This record gives sequence, structure tokens and C-alpha cells, in this order.
Amino acid sequence: MKITEVSFTEGDNAEQDAEQLQAAPPPAPLLGRQLTSPNDDGTAGGGGEESSLNATTAHYASTLSAAQAAKARGKAAFVAGQLSEAHSCFKHGAEILKSLRWSQRDYNGSISGADAAGEGEGEQEHVRLMVECLNNGAQVLLKAERWADAEATCDQVLGTDPFNTKARFRRCKARINGGKSVAEGEGKGYGGAKLESAKEDLAILLYNEPNNKQVLALEAELVGLGWHLTKDDRRKAKDACAPPPPSPDPLTAEASSGASSVAPAES
Repeated sequence: MKITEVSFTEGDNAEQDAEQLQAAPPPAPLLGRQLTSPNDDGTAGGGGEESSLNATTAHYASTLSAAQAAKARGKAAFVAGQLSEAHSCFKHGAEILKSLRWSQRDYNGSISGADAAGEGEGEQEHVRLMVECLNNGAQVLLKAERWADAEATCDQVLGTDPFNTKARFRRCKARINGGKSVAEGEGKGYGGAKLESAKEDLAILLYNEPNNKQVLALEAELVGLGWHLTKDDRRKAKDACAPPPPSPDPLTAEASSGASSVAPAES
């Protein structure tokens, strides 16, 4: 899955963030279940599903707004060189959005297949913001040279969005530095494992961004440590970036299944 070249070190536009805080887009309404007990005649008590829907939508909007504000504060702190404060803000924004994902499922009882795949409009908005907070937090941790924590944060991003190139770049950088910092000490095995993992990330980055100067700089750094990409590494990266095969048409599958179950006519 090829993508256009991006910058891995610059954050989102700060002016755009300010505009979003002042005029955030209305959140997609979420389906709410009845949160109050029904009356004896079967009607909903305490406002029923309508009040539940209003409460759910209001909770979603307020949580989204709080996360946007936390992200903006984090970026301001990062620019000011206050790394601890910046990381705290980004972490807070991501955590409240994670809780929102679970809350959405609690409100609905069960979540639809589209939302579970991240395809619902509401799901897209707060998952996108959560990924941005995590990615920004990883950049802060890299700046603070907290390699293991930066790698773990990128793992969270890639667990949600496996094709997030910015997170993969930052994880590769964290793994190179983390492995390099112990490769000459007592943790040679650990250091080698980290550099091997960094090589896997690098192969995918080079497949997607073969001419990106920052990616090429990472390759040069890894080569300088004695780690070279092989043809097998590049093949695995190509396979990892390939789109998943299309799902079979349920109607076609059903027809095929039905045809195979019919016994042949007697002669």
C-alpha cells in the first residue's frame, strides 16, 4: 500500500488546531440504549431512548472537546520545551478517548460491524484524534530519549492503525536508539533483538517511502551499525503492505454452497 511522502518530525498545524478548538465539527450521533427502567405499561421511564441518545451524544461531544484541548496544550508545551508537561497532556487526551471507545460500546450494548472496523463516522473522529495524541506523545518521548516508552506508544498506534507510517518511523527510530544504547553493554541480546525489529520497520518504510530523506537517514544509521536489509526483508515488507484479499460475496458463496450440496440426478 504505497503512500505519498510525509514528514515524520513535524506536528499538525498549530493554527488549524486553534481553529478546531473554536469551531469543532459536530460529532456524529451515536445510538443510545435505554438507560432507565421501563414503566409497568412498557413505556420507557425517565425519558427513555431519546434522553439516552441526548446523554450519549453530549458525553461524546464533551469528551472530544476535552481531548482536543489536551492536544493543543500538549503542543504548546512541546514548543516551549516542557517535555514532561507535553507528554502528560497528550497521554491524557489519548486516555480519555480510549475510555470513550469503551463507553460507546457500553451505551450501545453492542457495536455495529462498521464501527468495530473504524468505519463509522463517530468512530473515525475520536479514533483519529486518539492516534494523533499517541503519535505526538511518541515524538515527545523520542525527544526525551525514552526509547522503550516511545516504542510502546507507537505499538499502541500501530495496533489501531497498522498502516500509520508516522508511528512506524518513530518506532523504528526508538528501536534503533534503544538497541544501540545497550548493544555494547551487558544486554547484547536485547540490543540485537531491537535492531532486528528496527530492520523490519525500516523495510516497510522503504517500501512505502523509498525516496524519503528521513527514512534513508535511518537506513544509513542502521547500516552503520552493521545491519543490512536482505531480499527476504524486502519481500516480507511488500507482503505486509499488500491490501487484504476482498471478502467473498455472501450471495455468491451461498449459491456455491447450495450447488455443491445438491445430489446428482440419477441416470
